[in-house]
Amino acid sequence: ISYSQLLLYIIMYSLLEGITIDTFWLRLKTTKNFPLAVDDKSKTFLWRCLVSVKDFKFYELKEERNDPVVYNKEDCVDPHTGYLVEYDLGTESDIYPIEIISDDNIQGSCSTYKTRKDVTDDVRDKRYQPKLSLQEVMDKYGNRLVVVASQEQRSMALMGPEFDPTFVLPDMNYCILERIGRYDVRILLTTAIDFYVV
Repeated sequence: ISYSQLLLYIIMYSLLEGITIDTFWLRLKTTKNFPLAVDDKSKTFLWRCLVSVKDFKFYELKEERNDPVVYNKEDCVDPHTGYLVEYDLGTESDIYPIEIISDDNIQGSCSTYKTRKDVTDDVRDKRYQPKLSLQEVMDKYGNRLVVVASQEQRSMALMGPEFDPTFVLPDMNYCILERIGRYDVRILLTTAIDFYVV
């Protein structure tokens, strides 16, 4: 897998809720074998990569979103058998509460869908180049800015590249699939992945 594919996966699996920039860095830092150091220099480069993807939109939330708790896959493995076992998630509050959305071909769960504001045109220009530097974006929005993949990209992440866009799951089923996908990708990211740099 290339690092550019990984960036796509992280945003696609952030589903309709999207992902804040800080959580995006967190996901990269906790991805085993990621070939780039997640430092100021690479963050500037990766920000430009995010902005250049036409299937991504940028939204401003009314309030900042907390970072998720990151679970280590190694904590979910029985040391004697090597099998994955149930992990105690404790009482941490879920930063992605379920709120089913079905709105003009948009499907999924998003508690901020009706209150967030599309700021894509403030963040990038028509040529998919950044209007704001990463520092300017963080100063202006902080953890109120989320990146969201298109419906087609999110559905492809959940159902695989051969999914038929004309096939529509019932809303509840789609949201259950989202929930499974969100937690499956956490295990994927904390498992050793072979990267090649493109």
